[in-house]
Amino acid sequence: NNVVISNFTITGGATKVPAANDNPDGCGGGIYAANGFENIAVVDCIVSNNVANRAAAARYGNDSNHKMSFIRTWFSWNRAFNRDPLTRGCLLAHCLITKHPSQSALMYCGTLINCTFAGNRMRAAGENSAFKAYNCLFADSWYKQSSDGPYYANCAFSLPASDFTVSAS
Repeated sequence: NNVVISNFTITGGATKVPAANDNPDGCGGGIYAANGFENIAVVDCIVSNNVANRAAAARYGNDSNHKMSFIRTWFSWNRAFNRDPLTRGCLLAHCLITKHPSQSALMYCGTLINCTFAGNRMRAAGENSAFKAYNCLFADSWYKQSSDGPYYANCAFSLPASDFTVSAS
């Protein structure tokens, strides 16, 4: 509890891939925080080139929002093998997300605040009502799913809605 990780590069992490869906051995290639821990902050870091079955960059164990936060962190070239998200159960504030190389989801059970996305090909958060984005800039090949879950407030997109909304199938 109450951990701050700052000014580090977290790179080259990998889990025991493949693993069963939510088995911790296959989650959080860069950072994995088990259930029960709180107030974990990653500040002014680089999280890059990590791989996992689920949540390539980071995952909080039971997907509870805001128990693990990333502030002013750069995420680049992280890859989840089963098309699962870049992060899961996390808060990202003032972060830069680049070169997420697959069409997997950005986040599951999480919140984005003032984040910038460039050079990615990803979708929102599936049919997950726990996903929210505020004041974010999506300057890449972004697309939203047409489910009732994802919420975007004051976000800017590089394409009109008709060009990036796809079905949830």
